[in-house]
Amino acid sequence: MASFAWTVAEDTNFVVGDSPVTISVNAALVEGYVACDGTGSILVEIAPEGTSYGGQFTIKPDEGVSLGGARISKIRITHSGTDSSYRVATLPIIKV
Repeated sequence: MASFAWTVAEDTNFVVGDSPVTISVNAALVEGYVACDGTGSILVEIAPEGTSYGGQFTIKPDEGVSLGGARISKIRITHSGTDSSYRVATLPIIKV
């Protein structure tokens, strides 16, 4: 049997001094997303295992990326030069 619990990380005032931020997920996800809520873009990298990140991609204001079905170790978010805000929500599979 599996149970589920959402984990959320957010920063409503993401400034250059906060960057980069690394969020540990360490799970296979049922669902998840990274969203940019501010006026500036954010730069995102995902490490499926350990700390070997894939390519960096941009999420523009009022956009998001689905992470459902992915195996993620860490998510790194970097300031793009304009202050912004972000939300990361993950719903891992937890075997009970």
